[in-house]
Amino acid sequence: MIVRCRRRALAFVAVSGLGCGSTPPPAPPSSRSEPRVEAPQQQAPRAVPDSVSDSVTLIEAPPAAGESAVRFSLATSAGTVVPGGTFWLAARFDLAPGYRVFWVNPGDEGRPTRVEFHAPEGFEVSEARFPPPQRFELADSGVAYGYQAETAAAFAEVRAKPDLEASESHRFEVEASWLACEVRCFPETAAAYVELGASERAAPGEFSRELSRLRDALPTPLTELLGASYRWKRGGRLHVTAPGTEWLDFLSEHPQDPKLVEIDTKSKAGVLKLRFAEGTPGSRVQGLAMVGSKGAPRYVRVDVPWPEQALR
Repeated sequence: MIVRCRRRALAFVAVSGLGCGSTPPPAPPSSRSEPRVEAPQQQAPRAVPDSVSDSVTLIEAPPAAGESAVRFSLATSAGTVVPGGTFWLAARFDLAPGYRVFWVNPGDEGRPTRVEFHAPEGFEVSEARFPPPQRFELADSGVAYGYQAETAAAFAEVRAKPDLEASESHRFEVEASWLACEVRCFPETAAAYVELGASERAAPGEFSRELSRLRDALPTPLTELLGASYRWKRGGRLHVTAPGTEWLDFLSEHPQDPKLVEIDTKSKAGVLKLRFAEGTPGSRVQGLAMVGSKGAPRYVRVDVPWPEQALR
């Protein structure tokens, strides 16, 4: 198994105070056995990243080598590829204490974390899937969404074609960009790959306990919710129905396109009502719906196309 990584970084300072401390310590060591990526940082071209709030100010000098707040690695749930079989890829972010990275919708602070998985011909790979984010109350009464723990991750499920040649080696790649913040914020990009051989029998391989826990926390697709359906109504209103479901909240992944303006979870008929001001043709309503459950709430991922005809 071969893993390679390249990384770039710029240095920023957050004046709003996302945490305490100044110089980012090295990320915590790990004892897991899965592939690991460690590489020296290189200075990136001078550019202000998108989706950074006014409270983040650019510094010309990049962080010193070894000063990254995040260790990035690519892990697999399989030791080999089996023809017709499925397995998971995981982009893993090991965070230094006190640091956070942001969800695909960062909220009022930060920038989105972006992860793209790539598979060779003969494989189908899903889009990146993220566990539900934490909610952070900011000092200026704003809200941010992201992850602040030792480990964060994004996942993709991979399916191999049935007639895969058992003697071949296959390369799977991931590209990622993120902003890690405490008091100082570090925008970084990284890319890694892993090569897996093919075999008629699955070789032993599995995620670490922490990655398994995060994968198990992935939101359930709306299509897997019993009796779920959706319907567009005039006025840019989307009604999502699931009999017997208690809808608690909805967190949009892309709140500006389509532009979400109202969330109604008070219906007693198991209907989540969303209203949008506008949307671009070809865009999608994507986000996490929080639903009541025994114990802790659980999450359902909504992914609905914007209607071809305007609903006015």
